[in-house]
Amino acid sequence: MTMDGSTWILVLFAGDGTIDRARAADQVLWLTMRGLPRWAVAELGPEADAAGIATATAAAAAANGVDGFGRRTYVGRRPSDVALARRLGMSFVGLAEGSAADRLARAGAAAILAGFDDIEVALTALAKAPVPS
Repeated sequence: MTMDGSTWILVLFAGDGTIDRARAADQVLWLTMRGLPRWAVAELGPEADAAGIATATAAAAAANGVDGFGRRTYVGRRPSDVALARRLGMSFVGLAEGSAADRLARAGAAAILAGFDDIEVALTALAKAPVPS
């Protein structure tokens, strides 16, 4: 039996070394202990596509015993990641600085972080970032 996942947030990381998986798992545990919305993390293959996102979403739902997710946020570094999030109607958080951040903004990303060092800023971005324009 699965639980209602409407209060869960799934964070999908581009599989290009965007984030350290062990650190992400630690952050998810920290979030859960603080009583914040339940979070799940999935990593996509190096060339993310709609099928890969569907597979990662289904695997994360099964691993967490939920029927789906109330929100999915895609985290990536490339303009092509922004375009994929837009096409799938997913919120997007870019990880970049300088000219790379400018490229993501031109591609339509509204939430762009240099990293996840400031956990409160990162949580806000992951929970509230819009679908790219």
